Amino acid sequence: MALFKKEKEVVELILRHLNLIVESLKSGLQTTQFYLDDNIGDAKVWARKTRGQESEADLIRHEIRDKLYSGAYLPVLREDIYKLVESIDKVGNAAEACADFFLNQRPSISKEMKSDFLSVSRDSMGIADALKLAVMCYLKGDCKIETVRDHTREIGLQESRVDKIEWD
Repeated sequence: MALFKKEKEVVELILRHLNLIVESLKSGLQTTQFYLDDNIGDAKVWARKTRGQESEADLIRHEIRDKLYSGAYLPVLREDIYKLVESIDKVGNAAEACADFFLNQRPSISKEMKSDFLSVSRDSMGIADALKLAVMCYLKGDCKIETVRDHTREIGLQESRVDKIEWD
């Protein structure tokens, strides 16, 4: 797929944004792990890291928006591309909210429940790989649309598994 300069810049920005979101998921999980291990000092360090990564991703999201509305892509595609970026950003927001919840609310979690909380956190954050693959396939055009759908379906299945664990 031949892309013009602005489109290439947008793709590069989206991939940077995506990488930061994936890193914020990993940092959010690390925050949760430290909190559940009663290591509040390290949990705070990792929560700040999560927040910083998500904030940096927000700046890139704004840059993407500016590039899109300065002429990248056809007008009919711009909104869809920006909605994709906003959806990805919501994932990073959730990682930040999770880290903030534990450190701001300091819930008391019984020893017996800590492994369950960690399991839910790991499974929730486990969407990172499928999300990254789906977005990269879509943007780079390297995959068939069925492959993108498969990665997207995996995200939905992962969410269903997490919902079941949370319910149990």
